[in-house]
Amino acid sequence: MSPVTGETLAEVPDASAADVDRAVAAARAAQPKWAALSAWDRAKICNAIAELIDERREEFARELSLEQGKPYAAEALGDIDETAENFRIAAEEVKRMETAIVPSQDVAKRILTFRKPNGVYAGITPWNFPTLIPVELIAPGIAVGNTIVMKPSEWTPIAMANFMQIMADAGLPDGVVNVVYGAGEAGERLVTHPGVDCVGFVGSHATAEKIVRAAGLKRSLIEASGNGPVIVCEDADLERAAQGAVFGGFFCAGQVCCATERVLVNERVHDSFLDAVLKTAVSWQLGDPFDDSTLVGPMNNEPTASKMDRHWETPSKRARTSFLADPAPATGRRTCTTSPPSSPTSASTR
Repeated sequence: MSPVTGETLAEVPDASAADVDRAVAAARAAQPKWAALSAWDRAKICNAIAELIDERREEFARELSLEQGKPYAAEALGDIDETAENFRIAAEEVKRMETAIVPSQDVAKRILTFRKPNGVYAGITPWNFPTLIPVELIAPGIAVGNTIVMKPSEWTPIAMANFMQIMADAGLPDGVVNVVYGAGEAGERLVTHPGVDCVGFVGSHATAEKIVRAAGLKRSLIEASGNGPVIVCEDADLERAAQGAVFGGFFCAGQVCCATERVLVNERVHDSFLDAVLKTAVSWQLGDPFDDSTLVGPMNNEPTASKMDRHWETPSKRARTSFLADPAPATGRRTCTTSPPSSPTSASTR
């Protein structure tokens, strides 16, 4: 559903156990042949994917804004550009994956080492960067010869549908990247599937712990949120520090694992820093994601917005002060009026 208007944008299937079985079987069947290609052949397809992403950049970014809520000009276009760039990076890096020559006890011999793909990866990714984060797993994963079954967030399925079409049109063989849709149950089926060799996950710390336990001895690549502070020292450039702190808090409506979540400021510069923060904050306009002046879009989904309400309403041990204005009603903080561009590609037809 649109995080702006609440309208239904698309319908996707909720993957059954049989669906997961078929996706994993397709990945397993495709992996040996895909791995047998040369690094240069796999790199060629990665570059072809990047080129198609560039060609469909505006369409891809529009639909990203529609389903995620990102401002089109300020964020979505940049996400798509970086998505394409990750494929180019993977295409070049795979050609230079050096391995060691290990000394032998026999001085007349040398021991050569080789790299080989791990096999079939399960990838589970969040809704805040529904093109960029999946590609951080997909691009290097397929470049080195793995195959992948992705489970994108149930809140942003359209981006992955569009992305799968781009990869197919670029010549990626059937079965190299596969998708199953659904919520946590589909992800659990995928992680615990005996046909999956490795797990890649980006998301919350609590979910990461569940996945690592469920995955058992499977190799895993985990990136799980954080709570790092911004630290402003006495000798800091306060203008730049304020700009960085505000950017970290407002970018993607604050829905970022490395967001500004708290700021620790030297007491000698506290008031000056606060003034700089307020001056910067008022320039971040909330509004229609398709308005070029908008820098902050809506929060993506109701559970996240409700969690923010609870954070605000929970009594704090310390006094709470609102410096710019009292918080708007809940609906005002997470929705805004929008007029999407005419004739965006309809995800419901895919």
